[in-house]
Amino acid sequence: MAGHAYLPDLAPPSSLSGRSRSSQPKRGDAVAGRYELSREIARGAMATVFEARHAALGRMVALKFVQRDCPQPAIAESRLRRATAALGFLRHPGIVEAFDAGDSAELGPFLALEMLDGRTLEGILAARRRLSIEDSLFVVRSAGEALAYIHKRGFVHRDIRPANIFLTRSPHVPEGIKLIDFGLAVPIGDDPSPNEPMRGFDPLGALEYVPSEQLSRPTKKDPRSDQYALAAVLLECLAGNVPAIPDNDDLSGGLGALRELVPELPPSTSEAIARAMAPSPGDRFPSVEAFLDACGAASARPTAILSPARPRVDSRPTIPVVAPAPEQPQGVSRRRFARAPYITPCRVVRPDGATIDGRSEDVSEGGLLIVLSQREETRAGQDKDKSDNEKVRVRFALPTSGLVATVMATVRWVRDNRGRCALGVEFDELPEEARRSISTYVTLVGPAPSA
Repeated sequence: MAGHAYLPDLAPPSSLSGRSRSSQPKRGDAVAGRYELSREIARGAMATVFEARHAALGRMVALKFVQRDCPQPAIAESRLRRATAALGFLRHPGIVEAFDAGDSAELGPFLALEMLDGRTLEGILAARRRLSIEDSLFVVRSAGEALAYIHKRGFVHRDIRPANIFLTRSPHVPEGIKLIDFGLAVPIGDDPSPNEPMRGFDPLGALEYVPSEQLSRPTKKDPRSDQYALAAVLLECLAGNVPAIPDNDDLSGGLGALRELVPELPPSTSEAIARAMAPSPGDRFPSVEAFLDACGAASARPTAILSPARPRVDSRPTIPVVAPAPEQPQGVSRRRFARAPYITPCRVVRPDGATIDGRSEDVSEGGLLIVLSQREETRAGQDKDKSDNEKVRVRFALPTSGLVATVMATVRWVRDNRGRCALGVEFDELPEEARRSISTYVTLVGPAPSA
């Protein structure tokens, strides 16, 4: 496509070994002579994200770079450069904004993104399990409008899932949605590269949002693949789950269960989901806009999912049918304190010394809501019965100072839905410095949504 340059894979990792890099980036490190690292926000198999301060402007950004111990850094760097190229062409209120990019001696290639205040849809579903019809349609409308723009600009996102849909707040927009993580985004018209890295490192659960043609022909660049993923997200928001990946691509069973679980759902919505998730791309809607019209999302009104008090809908069963979760976790003292959205890596250390890694979704002086990383979900789910009221140590970065704190805490509840596990931990005793940091942050940011 004219004006779009495909970024080929970088050279093998051995050619990158000449860089002089510190063993591990940390708070206070300088990057490219203009950023100072404040605290770690997220860490995955391929990338690390730090909150950083621009030295001249004083502006806080999210600085993303290749994970230091990534097993295939060439693929990781290729994805980071691919995201940089895509975001350089894309400007939309529903897309995370890129401010800067470069190649530093300290970190290698980096991408500076806007700092977002809010929570991922993945984190919200981990705690609530499902959303109301109104909220679900608002999420899909907002994400769909951004996707429609992406397609018109000649790109395919190829990684639409709850982890990459961010519900955000700002002084100017009470609540909105932004698409994040463009590491798999590619121009539609480019010739496929035989060495193009695909989903090799992505969590297995992400396959539930991937249509069969993207698995069988990974170099295919079809906007209707994004439509399939968006419909799967809508199905999960409504039902609390997505159908298991069938051998014959027959989704009728899961959609039939959806109609039973949400009887008030208009038939046109479930029919639109079925068509958008059809095995053959030719049987889907011609565009994301057509899908939004058919499912009723195009006319969805703005809601306030991140407001402090939202009605809960997870008392009904999900797919598969499981026992309903209690309306409110019992004995969580952090409910006495105001909370704020706060995302940072967390490590939970159990009494036997075993560790479980995840990330926080909100924080208060009373405790944390933690969503476990997917590699930890099965182990935590198996130990759910003995996790309640378990005494643990929690290690996380404080929000205003970036200093790492280790706090004794009690696990008050565990929710496991489709393997997506969330923990509610209550601090046993919070050091004064940590209490001041959290209190100041919550006051500045404002209240968080009810889990």
